[in-house]
Amino acid sequence: MNTPLDQSGKESVQLTVVGGIANLALSLSSALIADAIYSLSDLLSDAVTLWAIYISRRPIDDSLPYGHGKFEAVGTFFISLMLILAGFGIATHSINQLNKPVVPRIIAVWVAQTIVNTFQKITALTHVLCHYPNETLLVEIGIAVDPFRQINEAKEIARDLKSQIEQIDDIHSADIHLEI
Repeated sequence: MNTPLDQSGKESVQLTVVGGIANLALSLSSALIADAIYSLSDLLSDAVTLWAIYISRRPIDDSLPYGHGKFEAVGTFFISLMLILAGFGIATHSINQLNKPVVPRIIAVWVAQTIVNTFQKITALTHVLCHYPNETLLVEIGIAVDPFRQINEAKEIARDLKSQIEQIDDIHSADIHLEI
């Protein structure tokens, strides 16, 4: 029989899982991942607490003549074990993140601003992406030029832009996507 408390617990688990997946998919932020793990462990510890209180409040019977009060200690043990495991998981993830190189996103913004300021022939900047495979910075840039320009002139603008961007010290290569 499903009581409202059981249904509420299922909804809470579903919400926590969906929130954790959304955090992973949207940002892959270590802080959000840690928060999702913490929320899940908090939900599970609440369930263990409720279970331990429910069992410990049972009346004395023949099998346990001193009562069920020690089940609170059992519940506390499981909660502490869950917290240790959650903390270990978060710490492991954080240490692994420290070993990964981080590309400041400000580079992409800076490159985009440089493009807009120096190339008056570009009518729009469609996207700027930075990739960092094997410790080399690759920049992918989408630009739009006047649709009434000749193709050769538009390609020349893209070549000039590529050469200027690749002169920046930290950038290994630039791909320019031309939209006419």
